[in-house]
Amino acid sequence: MCLNCHLHNKLEAKEAGPLKCSKCHTGKYKTIEELKDIPRPERDQPKIAFINIEEAKMKGVSFDHEFHEKNNKTCRSCHHETLKSCRECHNLKGKQEGGFVNILTAYHSQNSQMSCQGCHRNLTSKKECIGCHYFIAPVKTEVANKEICSRCHSGKKEIEKVAPFIVSPQKVKEEVEIKHIEKEFNPVKMPHYKMVKKLAEISNQSKVATYFHKDLNTICKGCHHKSKEEAEAKTAPLCVSCHSVSFDSQVPARPRLQSAYHGMCISCHENMELQKPKTCTDCHERKGGI
Repeated sequence: MCLNCHLHNKLEAKEAGPLKCSKCHTGKYKTIEELKDIPRPERDQPKIAFINIEEAKMKGVSFDHEFHEKNNKTCRSCHHETLKSCRECHNLKGKQEGGFVNILTAYHSQNSQMSCQGCHRNLTSKKECIGCHYFIAPVKTEVANKEICSRCHSGKKEIEKVAPFIVSPQKVKEEVEIKHIEKEFNPVKMPHYKMVKKLAEISNQSKVATYFHKDLNTICKGCHHKSKEEAEAKTAPLCVSCHSVSFDSQVPARPRLQSAYHGMCISCHENMELQKPKTCTDCHERKGGI
């Protein structure tokens, strides 16, 4: 199939792929980056697929098939070895051809690299993403809400175009002073705007992140992880709004304020492999200059 396509293009005086065995049979896998400019084989696959399961309770999903092709080494990344449509082997109840895996699990399994959610979850483990996603629990289908599900289950056959967003210094505070628990150290002056701007730039470089983050409020939830936009008056609440200075035994899963700050900040820096901070005084200036 590959060689016939190359030969056909050659006869048509079009740009053709290799015609010598050794040019393809190198014994090495090419990376996705090396393959990005090579056209995919034509198998009557759609550019945009509308996934709509009969008798399903959820709305249909518009799926950018062409984009996903260019971000996987092989069609088998999703279609197994059969290259069949998912619905041929998976339905609402599950059937023998699909190992009795129903269509919900086939698309949403957190542990499968062939499912939509499993693949996307794997993307969040990259060092530029894990800083925020480390603290965000994976979306479970049984507890997901309308806002989350509707990002994919829109029921529209066309894909929503989402433009990268710009962080405005008028909307984001430039510096935040943290002084609720100061003792031997002076208050910490956190470069809030600089951090948010950097996270937004990382998001805007990815088409997937741009689509799912949608706006600045999603970036804010990386740190303000329990924040609810519909319940807030103007700005996201401070950490001290939820975390008390001393440990609350009535809420054992909620760390005290100092642990919340250090757990969030240090874990983010370590996961993103940032060079600083490594010592206390990289963030805190000791009182008295000692």
